[in-house]
Order: sequence, then structure tokens, then C-alpha cells
Amino acid sequence: MSGRSALGRALLGALAVALAASLAACSPSGPSSADDALAVLDSSIAAGDRERFDTALDRTVSQSTRDMWWSNLGRLSDVDFERTGDGWRVRWSVPGERAVATEAVSIATACAGSVCRITGIGAASGPAPAWLVEPTDVVSVDGAVLIVGRGAPDLSAAASVASSAARDAGMSLLTVDPDAPLVLEVPAADSTYALVTGMSSARTQGLGALTQREGGAPRIVVNPARAGQWSPSQANMLLTHESVHWRLSDLGAPVGGNEWVSEGLAEWLGLPRDADEAAASRARVARACRDTDGAPVLPADEQFSSTDDADALRDAYALSWAAVDELVDENGAEAAGALVEQLWTTPAEQLGGAADPLPRWCAANSS
Repeated sequence: MSGRSALGRALLGALAVALAASLAACSPSGPSSADDALAVLDSSIAAGDRERFDTALDRTVSQSTRDMWWSNLGRLSDVDFERTGDGWRVRWSVPGERAVATEAVSIATACAGSVCRITGIGAASGPAPAWLVEPTDVVSVDGAVLIVGRGAPDLSAAASVASSAARDAGMSLLTVDPDAPLVLEVPAADSTYALVTGMSSARTQGLGALTQREGGAPRIVVNPARAGQWSPSQANMLLTHESVHWRLSDLGAPVGGNEWVSEGLAEWLGLPRDADEAAASRARVARACRDTDGAPVLPADEQFSSTDDADALRDAYALSWAAVDELVDENGAEAAGALVEQLWTTPAEQLGGAADPLPRWCAANSS
């Protein structure tokens, strides 16, 4: 009797061990921390491994969101989630891009036992990554790469025109890295435009496009509410204007009082793409010449940030264009570019007549 009981206990023990091993083999496996979950995202995107990608995400993340993130992230050339001192950030770029965008994100995780998975990714502060907020395509054309929301206007031709205009300007200031493609974000909806810019609609709704830095990467962000109304020539003009800001973003803001050199150079390159806008700007400056007896004043910095008076804002842009146009006429494009670069960092009063070309424009263009 005692022998049979010992044998029975041994058999039961063996069965228990086998059952435990079987349950362990069938138990959920996955990342053991939030850091591990993000590392799984990084590696699965790089390897194109959708199954592994899904193991980092909690089942509470909807299938449509999973599909969007996978599709969007797979179109990028590099993705890297990392912990910072006070949260998380993601570094990413598009094919051909020289710089890397860096943006703060919020990461929510849930852990069950030793397994942690991501339940949500959101924008923490500032601009949201374009891939995070809507389905996107990445479109490469000659001289530009566009991150385009599904259903957004097709601006690929205008982006290519803008890139060519900067390369062909005859001004080395605009061609420091001539092979670097312009990078544009074209959201499909007003709500995603607000998220991608990270700004209130009161600041951005009147703009056709803006150039901002997302970490180390300059990006031209297009306002979808405006872009849908543009003619091809208007699109060419506006994106060419922004391409100047994009190419000169490393210079930062001009010295106080000289904002006109930045906007004037952008208008000088952009206006020739739209004959009607060019004629309208010329007419505005001619009127200012008449109204001031040939001595209009260069626009002050604050005139470019005041968007509640559209007519005054157009005057400021037109006068800035005329000032740079006169510098180019007097010196040629290359030398004028050097003057513009000087004016970027040198107060106007230190440069004498070079800093006040409007009276000369009026004299040269009076009828």
C-alpha cells in the first residue's frame, strides 16, 4: 500500500510539472516595461515585422489605430522612441531628409504581471508628429518630400517648383545644401493642421503655410483650409516663399528691426511665380512712393505679426519685396544675398544706405 502511494505521488508530481510547463508555454509573453515596449516598436518598424509590432500594443488600441500607425511609420526612413528626463520623445525623418524631427510624445502603458504594453501614444506639447494624427502618404518629387494626409490637396508639382526656384536663384545664400529636399507637411483636415503646428487656430488660420522647426528639422506646414483654394500659380508662389524660410531656418530670426529682409527675400523669390500677385505688390509700393514723396519707410517687425489688418500686412510684404528687389537690381543676386545675410545679423543703422533701399526703388520705378 505504501509503495503504491509513493508511486502515485511521483506520477502526480510529474504531471504537475508537465502541466506547469505547458501553461508557461501558453502564457502571454511580451515587453516587460514601457521602455521594452517602445524598443519593440522601433525594432519591428525597422524590420518590417507587423506581428512583432502588434505585440507592443495593448488590445485596447483599436485596429484602425494600429493599422494607421503601422502604415504611417513604415513609410519613414527612421523612427526612434526614447525616454527623456521628464517623459518621452520620438525622433523621425522621411526618405532623403537631412535633418531629424524630434517631438515630445506621451506614452501610456498597462502592465499585467510581467508584461507591459502600450495603450496610447499622444502629443505631449508643441507640434504633434504628422504620422500620429491621421493616415498619411509620403510622396517624393524632384527636390521635395511631402508628408500628405489622405484627401489633402496635391501640392507635389508646386513643391518641386519651389525647390527649383531656390536652386536657380543665383544666390549662394539659398543653396548652402542644394541637394537637400524641401520637406512639407500637408494635413488633410483643419483639426490635424492645428495639432501638427502645435498652435492655436487664432495664430494660424489666416496663414496659407508656415515654416517651423520640429526639433532639428525644418518643415513647411500647409494650411488645408487655404490650400484647397489656391490656383497652381498661387501654390507655386506661396511654397516658393516658404522655401526661402525653410532654407534659411538655421539663421534664426533676423536682428531686431530687420524682419523685412527675411520676408522681402521670400517675396522676391516667390512673387515671380504669380504674375497677378507680383503686379499687385508692385502697385502697392508705387502707391506708397507717391503717398510719401518717394520715401516710404521699411516695415517694422511687429507689422508682420499683426494679422488683424490684411491690407496693412500686404503693404508690409510688398515694401519688403521692393527693398530686396532694389538690392538685387543694384548689386546682382549674389552680392545682394551677401547684403541680406549681413542685414540678418547687423542692425540697420550700422550699414548705412544699404539698409534703406526703398527711396532708390521709388526713384528707379517712378513713372
